[in-house]
Amino acid sequence: MKNITILFVSFLIIGVGFGQETEKLNVQKSFAAWEQFLATQAKYPTSALRSNKEGYVIMELDFDSEGMIKGANIKESSSKDMEQSALSAMEKAIPSWNPEMLAERKPGKTYQIVFSFESIDPQNPNAATEAITRQLYKGKPEKALKIVNRILEKKPFDYQTLEIRSQIHRQLGMEEEATKDLLNSQELKDKTLAVIQNRTFSIITRREVTGSFSN
Repeated sequence: MKNITILFVSFLIIGVGFGQETEKLNVQKSFAAWEQFLATQAKYPTSALRSNKEGYVIMELDFDSEGMIKGANIKESSSKDMEQSALSAMEKAIPSWNPEMLAERKPGKTYQIVFSFESIDPQNPNAATEAITRQLYKGKPEKALKIVNRILEKKPFDYQTLEIRSQIHRQLGMEEEATKDLLNSQELKDKTLAVIQNRTFSIITRREVTGSFSN
């Protein structure tokens, strides 16, 4: 009888664990769907498209003690049009917010959503990342650092690139800078709920000159 009881308890523990993992997965799927909805609603402003302008909007969300969104404020933005696009998207998304989507984050705090508007080369959408990797592979961290700094000037919210810079600083023996970047990267990651990327393909014009020239 004792063995049967132990076996039954073991099945209960496994069942509870499986239920918790399933619930966690469902919450993650719900949050991913919410992110996707935000992405579809945050339109790239026509004025920015015409001028091939990139930028971002950092929006702070205030949560009450129950985990519901009680306010949304613009912390920083590149343009009024991008700001309006982000606010419009958030206004439509707030009604479908579920407090469970905060997951392990604590309610009653302020977190941020970043809307990134970026123009990329369709033939090489990961050009910046590949350029950094190429320089590091060649053993030239100084050149990789210059590329990373240019990226962070345009995207100061990018905690992943900030973490990469921390690693480059460490390679260069700049321990103080490396530690500072790592701490800032973790702080940004903890307070950022999501980065909504809105990308447009830039048109690269290549000209070929043929024929002969006479003196």
